[in-house]
Amino acid sequence: MTVTVNDLTREASDSPPVLRYLARPSAAGGTSPVVRRVVVLRDEEPTPSLRGALVVASGTGIGEAERFMSGLARAEAAGLVVVPEGGACAQTELLATRVRVPVLEPIRARSRDAVASMVLTRQLELLEARTERLCRVFDLSAALCRRGEGPGELLELLRKLIGGQVSLIESRGGEASVGVPLNWDVLARVRSGEMQSASYVERDRHVLLHPLTSANLYTGELLVLAAASRSPWTGGQQELLLKAAAQVDLVHQSRQRRVRQRGIDEAHSVIRESALIHLIQGEVVPASMVLRRLLPEVLTTEWVQVGVLQCAPGEDRGLVRDEIERVLEGSALVVECPVEPLDVVVLHGVEGPDHDLGDEPELARRLRPVVASHGERRLGIAQLSKWIETSAAYFDARQALAGAVSSPDRICTHDGGAPLAMRLPPSARAWAAALLPSTHDLPRAERAQLLTSVGYVLALGQRQAARLVPLGRGAHRSTLSDRVTQLLKMTGLQSRQADKAVLHLALQLGGDEPDVVAEPPPVLREVLSCEEAQRWAKELLHPLQELPKGTRKLLETWVRHDGVQESAADALGISRRTFRRRLDHISAALSLPLAGPPWTGLYAVLFALVIESMSSPRSPRAGTMPPDVLPDPVAQSVRRSGNRPALDAALPVESASSGRPRDRGSLRGGQRDVAA
Repeated sequence: MTVTVNDLTREASDSPPVLRYLARPSAAGGTSPVVRRVVVLRDEEPTPSLRGALVVASGTGIGEAERFMSGLARAEAAGLVVVPEGGACAQTELLATRVRVPVLEPIRARSRDAVASMVLTRQLELLEARTERLCRVFDLSAALCRRGEGPGELLELLRKLIGGQVSLIESRGGEASVGVPLNWDVLARVRSGEMQSASYVERDRHVLLHPLTSANLYTGELLVLAAASRSPWTGGQQELLLKAAAQVDLVHQSRQRRVRQRGIDEAHSVIRESALIHLIQGEVVPASMVLRRLLPEVLTTEWVQVGVLQCAPGEDRGLVRDEIERVLEGSALVVECPVEPLDVVVLHGVEGPDHDLGDEPELARRLRPVVASHGERRLGIAQLSKWIETSAAYFDARQALAGAVSSPDRICTHDGGAPLAMRLPPSARAWAAALLPSTHDLPRAERAQLLTSVGYVLALGQRQAARLVPLGRGAHRSTLSDRVTQLLKMTGLQSRQADKAVLHLALQLGGDEPDVVAEPPPVLREVLSCEEAQRWAKELLHPLQELPKGTRKLLETWVRHDGVQESAADALGISRRTFRRRLDHISAALSLPLAGPPWTGLYAVLFALVIESMSSPRSPRAGTMPPDVLPDPVAQSVRRSGNRPALDAALPVESASSGRPRDRGSLRGGQRDVAA
């Protein structure tokens, strides 16, 4: 940080100048020597040790003027301050005519020591002011780097500090908006790196150009800091701009790094999400190809444990994802769920079914500190499954989240119970095939797309399914709604939740390609009368025995009112807040998400209540949910045909353990691949 002779002749910090020029060398070229120290000359002759010094001498003590000025020039002094001690001196006028270095006089005539003291004081004031300005520049630069912002705020500060225009020229075509008169030849040489800096006068404006080390990403040309002022630049201003240019460069590079890193992070997120989508579709090989460079070792195991961590509202899922990846040391695929805005999906590969020793899964043990670090986080974990069964494991983990609400550590592991569709015997697919016969009139690809997209909506919810655009092939929310309506009409169903529950069950069973062909087909009541269905309903509703009296009535009322909490609360004569609180307790007890969408929890409760009512119509524990709550177009078709034999005569009820084993499949249709 330096002070020049010109700085001592200008006002600074609201103080008047301390010196004024008597004469300056004509070959100075507008530059001003730097004052490195102040020397009070008491001898008549200058000494060689005056390099960079501002010499303060008495006019009456100087000998022959020509020889004296030549001595100062040889010593490379910064200037001469002539103090007319004892009054005006003709020698002063003579010195001004022998210009070898700048000749100045004090504004107020004093002694040599007093003038030297005034000069040193002014130097200190200037240095303090410049230090304060540089500190403001450095502090703001550091803040902008931390926030990842561009240099715009820093440029605005520089405009205030120098009282002129300061702009950053980033690309060709952007010069017209910088507000600085430009010399195109000089700018081209600065941009190319031929000139380290440039100073010129253009249209009565003094212009400074400083190249940065940053280059335009597309042209490779250096970025240039341009400044313009209507008055000549002081040494302090030039020094401030030079140092500030480095800070502008630093802020710009920091922002560019953040932009590039954000682009890399977004690309990695897209890769992770794409891999998750492939796995949900049951496409393990494409998923491994997508991850072969980012996470090459994730899919090398045969088994996977799926977890869903639900973040707190407003929490940055990216930070949570990074925290999980650090804890799992890169051994898992961690994805911000494209379906649920609060969820982070974790797919942790394990060696085999016996990989976890004891009752606690390894994923629960390793992620417990992550869940405990925030009071509103929850974790649901599915049982071990094959990679091809990722979608079913995801649903299990999502279902386990409901149980995590009442868990002390907010972690819940799915009990491994299969959904109703997987508990039914293979003959149930004959009923599903009879419900979906009209879809076979559609072209194969169109039928597959219709069944798949409707399966997404019923399993995930319309809003959530619309977020999986790659899966839905352009599935906008209105398009998905139209497809659901179309399939309901084709099957003779309506838009009530009970109708959608029946359609969801048919899609889960994969009725578009039945294993068993029966004529006449079984009806829904016969399908739900099998022992496997009764056992499933009993297991699902068993926790209700531990809940207060009236719980079953609340559930039945809620189901009868199509899942509308407000209508059910009014029918029961309780407040909506009380109803919601009780429903949340039931949801936690059953480990089912009941507050939809999606409404898969409501579908499960509806089927369980109907099956229980069918199995024990006279039992005091049985509810009052008759089978006709569930519409069955197949039964209506059989009734119209006049041929309605008993199930035992027309189609024996197989055990779920007999016949061809049914895998858990992919997300399409909820649990199985319903696409052709």
